[in-house]
Amino acid sequence: MSKMMRINDEIAQYLKELEDMSGLSKQKIVSDALEKLAREYILKKANKQYERLLKDKKFSKEEKENLKDWDSVLADGLNEY
Repeated sequence: MSKMMRINDEIAQYLKELEDMSGLSKQKIVSDALEKLAREYILKKANKQYERLLKDKKFSKEEKENLKDWDSVLADGLNEY
């Protein structure tokens, strides 16, 4: 299902330039940008919740240590990419 949306001339020009540079359709550019933005919001929300959890005094020390262990495991070799 396709929907139309009005955009201003500046955004239309920017979208056209991206289309010319990338060879991708405008729809693909917008779709990819929205997907990336959604992923960033999800990650930011998860990070805020994680920080809040670590600051929670009710959260046990053992559970905090377990999370820190996972942090180091997940980050292991991250610089290789």
